Amino acid sequence: MYSTEKAQISTDNFVRIEKISKFARKRLFHKRKVEVEIFEHMLFSSKIKKLREEKKLLQRQLATVLDIDTPSYSKIERGDKKAKREHLPILATYFNIEEQELLVLWLADAVYAIIDKEECSEEVIEVVKNQIKSHRKNGKIKCEEIIGTANN
Repeated sequence: MYSTEKAQISTDNFVRIEKISKFARKRLFHKRKVEVEIFEHMLFSSKIKKLREEKKLLQRQLATVLDIDTPSYSKIERGDKKAKREHLPILATYFNIEEQELLVLWLADAVYAIIDKEECSEEVIEVVKNQIKSHRKNGKIKCEEIIGTANN
C-alpha cells in the first residue's frame, strides 16, 4: 500500500529526511551516506501524483484546473500542504474517478496527521471505528455527517 522511492542521503540532509520518514532517520543514523527507501505515508498526495503522471500532465496544468498557483499544487502533491475539500470533486471529475475514492484517502491522511505520533493510535482507530458502527446501527449518523465533521 505504501509507495517507495530511492534517494541518496548524506548527513547534511538529516533534518529534511527526519520529517519524511522514521525509517530514513534510523538508517541515516547508522551510516554516513546510504541509499534509503522513503515510504510515502501521504495517500492522497501519492494518488494525485500517480494520476497526473499517468496522464503525462504538468503540475502547472493541474494547478490551473484547481485555480491555485503551481507552488501550492506542488506542496499538495508532496504532502507539505493539505488539499481543500472543494478540490476533491474537481479532481475526481478531471481524472474521471469516483470522488469517494479521493475522499477516503483525503480523510485517512487527516486522521493519520492527528494520531501519527500517539502511542495509542491503533486503540484510537478502534474506538472511533466502533463508535461509527454503533451510530450507524442506531441510525444516528450518516456518511455525509462524518464528512462534514472532517471539514470543520
